[in-house]
Amino acid sequence: MSEVKQNRKLYVVAIINLLVFSSTFLLMPISNYVPYEHSVVIDVIVGILFWATGLTGYGLLLFLRRRAEKENRRKNLFFANRNTAIMDTLFIAALIGGVLVMVFDLTTSYLSYLVIFTMVLSINGHLIFSREYIRKGK
Repeated sequence: MSEVKQNRKLYVVAIINLLVFSSTFLLMPISNYVPYEHSVVIDVIVGILFWATGLTGYGLLLFLRRRAEKENRRKNLFFANRNTAIMDTLFIAALIGGVLVMVFDLTTSYLSYLVIFTMVLSINGHLIFSREYIRKGK
């Protein structure tokens, strides 16, 4: 298998892992609504998903970045392309939402988990799209 095809497959695996990683924040409050004996199992499952997908996704992105680092030496990665600009704007909106959640003392609501999910998703999206690995075929 060529290196380009292998990189594309690893990139797709990294994307899937980081999407699941972001989604674990939406799963965290589930244990509050089930009996205690089940909540421990749910917490362990969500914790394993959180760590396994986070470490795998970020590890693969780092690996792919190291592989492509020789050719790609851009300094500014914020608002570098359309997809990155969307993710950076989403992060700014989530940051404002986080401040509003704290100001209006909504930290115990599900909205706070949604804000955290949006922040993490936008950071992951920025990392995924900032280097344009798939478009350049690297």
